[in-house]
Amino acid sequence: MIRVALALLPLLAVPAAAQEAQIALGTGVLGLHADEIVYEGGKRISHLVWTTSAAPLLTAGLEVRWPEGWRLDVDGSFAVSGVSFMADYDWLGAVQPAAGFEDWTDRSLHPDTRLDFYASGRAAIGHGLVTAGPVEIGAALGGRYSAVRWTAWGGSYSYNSGTDIGSFDPRARIISYEQRMPVGFVRLDASAGSGALRLDGSAELGLALGPNDIDDHWLRGLRFYDRFGVTPVLRLAADASYTVSDRLTLTAGASFEHLFTVRGDTLMVDRTTGESVLLPDGAAMSFSALTLRAGAIGRF
Repeated sequence: MIRVALALLPLLAVPAAAQEAQIALGTGVLGLHADEIVYEGGKRISHLVWTTSAAPLLTAGLEVRWPEGWRLDVDGSFAVSGVSFMADYDWLGAVQPAAGFEDWTDRSLHPDTRLDFYASGRAAIGHGLVTAGPVEIGAALGGRYSAVRWTAWGGSYSYNSGTDIGSFDPRARIISYEQRMPVGFVRLDASAGSGALRLDGSAELGLALGPNDIDDHWLRGLRFYDRFGVTPVLRLAADASYTVSDRLTLTAGASFEHLFTVRGDTLMVDRTTGESVLLPDGAAMSFSALTLRAGAIGRF
């Protein structure tokens, strides 16, 4: 971090009049999908699927450009609510799980699942590489931190291969699940314009550096801490913009992000007694996010 700060000092020393800065504000909708997987002796014994659709999304960003071709961009997004769902599948005893979700012994469905929050922040420093007429290509190096948490309330269950069927108290908090994902990435940017219209696209290839999650099973009084290794992350984005004036541009765009499945260790903690058990190679996680957004950019 110190080296990065020192490298930025010459840029920050450029007189303000030689810089171009812009602020972006927007709104949109967010879709999320996360997999939470539990292993025992290499066998998948539990798989929880957490999803959200149509969550209201707020976005904000700042970009500063220098004549030498350097660019600093910082952005963030936040969402709550939406339509969420959680399904919990278990394969207990001698049952060997299929590749999908067939042959489960226990299953619970939770339509009253709530997205407690989704938050993501990103910063990158980039530089132009090629300019050919209306086409510009650049590259950037940066980092991103994202976190998401759901809580499932009530729901129904089918245990012991369908011999024990019932419902949870709709007021009961069943499971909470939170993922935390620090990512370092390199990005390739491309843009092309004609008159007031402009198209921008980017592809980020990154590594999640020590992602982790927390799983609270409220009825059992257990908390699970999962720690994972390095795993690839891919993010693609596309935007279209229309310049209204020298100070204002309207934008619309979409992005997709995917953190590939990664295995890790689990620390199981009894919330009542404080006793804990380490379960090596006992967990896996993955994450995907799709955003559709629109907004405005103001220059100063």
